[in-house]
Amino acid sequence: MRLASPSDIGRSQIRAWLDVAQDVTEGRLSLVLADKIAPPIPLQLVYLQTDYPSHKIRRTIAFLVEKLGQFAQD
Repeated sequence: MRLASPSDIGRSQIRAWLDVAQDVTEGRLSLVLADKIAPPIPLQLVYLQTDYPSHKIRRTIAFLVEKLGQFAQD
């Protein structure tokens, strides 16, 4: 499993989840007990909404939309 940076645990958890999902999608990992997988839950991104969100926030949202959209299709 890939290592996640402890300095930014929220982003690391999302990145680790995406890495595992990609590894399963591409066949590098196999699901065990696939019939016991919990139902999907919505992902929520909490941030201070302003008229001019920072570049980091815009890039994070764009990244999540792109990556999660790919997995939703698979």
